[in-house]
Amino acid sequence: MRYLLEIIFEPLFKDSSYGWRPKRGCLTALNDIRMKCKGCSWFIERGDVDQQFLTMSHNILIETIKTKVDDQAFIDLLYKYMKVGYGESIKQATPMKVGVIQGGILSPILANIYMHPFDEWVEHHLMPNFNKGIKRKRNPEYFKNYYQDGLKVKDKSIRSILSIDPSFRRMYYFRYADDFIIGVDGSRKDCVELKNKINEFLGTNLNMVLNLDKTKITNAQKDSARFLGYRIHKTKISKMPLKVDKRGRLCRVVPRPILDAPTQELVKRLIERKYATKKKNPTRNGRYINHQLTDIINHFRSVERGILNYYSLANNYGKLVGRVHFILFMYFNYCC
Repeated sequence: MRYLLEIIFEPLFKDSSYGWRPKRGCLTALNDIRMKCKGCSWFIERGDVDQQFLTMSHNILIETIKTKVDDQAFIDLLYKYMKVGYGESIKQATPMKVGVIQGGILSPILANIYMHPFDEWVEHHLMPNFNKGIKRKRNPEYFKNYYQDGLKVKDKSIRSILSIDPSFRRMYYFRYADDFIIGVDGSRKDCVELKNKINEFLGTNLNMVLNLDKTKITNAQKDSARFLGYRIHKTKISKMPLKVDKRGRLCRVVPRPILDAPTQELVKRLIERKYATKKKNPTRNGRYINHQLTDIINHFRSVERGILNYYSLANNYGKLVGRVHFILFMYFNYCC
């Protein structure tokens, strides 16, 4: 059943969908955010849908599948599959436990099928109606000071383009399972309107309730958005690097979004698993005292490799490596 559904629906899925798809995943989504959201000043983060598969309408899912599958025997079998509860929940597949899905083998493909109408609505309706303009207008104050100060601007807080330009705005959408993040190059008011429209669509068309408290609007330069276990933010204007362009003018370089690993939270999880004390120092643990030395080494390496591989895109990767390696390496020495 899964194979047939993948053959039919996989070519229809949008590029904004990254969960449980061939050659796509968490790191693919995060890298696309880094590459596409350079100009975004706001993030609508963590669109967490409350109890997705406990409130999911099986009728809506079946009607979506019927648009491409005209086989009543197959539909009846799918109804029986969902009735016994295998397709009830996939929400345990958190970013830190990628691939661990509680539910049947069809849960991932059913999740993407169910959310596909939302992807289509965002890309074919919401995004085209929101995006407008070709580029931002120039900031008159910047160029006034630019010529007065001898072809340079001493105040780094002034941008060469308008921060809020009513004639220009963009949005970028990324979804993994039932979590999504939207990068917005516009105003906070635009973000509020997008959030309300999304909530209305999910409630009306997919019988879902968007958790408005968890769906936050984050200023990219003042705070960090959270998505798939990463902290996403942007460099402040005053800290952006400067360089001389081809005309000999001093201009500001706008870096791409910064993806940071939540080091403190990861250390906290290592503390919960008894690899370190509450003071964040390595500690002795007797769980592996009767294990073979090779088993202890392999365990140590697998834990470290799992964390560092997932956070390989992090800008603070070097600090993360030092902290995690210190705790696990010293823990390994204590065990030996």
